Amino acid sequence: GTESEKILRQYFPEACDEIKEIADGLNVLYEKIAPWMMCISVCLEIQGCSMIALKKDG
Repeated sequence: GTESEKILRQYFPEACDEIKEIADGLNVLYEKIAPWMMCISVCLEIQGCSMIALKKDG
């Protein structure tokens, strides 16, 4: 969760920035969505990458 965010920000701050943009676009708190986005893949039966891509306006 929040500890993972600190590590991610240290090594890949651009990913944290993108998660922040997603949070802003969804109008949710970054602190609520960031831990979920960083751990979603470990909650699945088939584990893998948790990165997603979204496109605004189509």
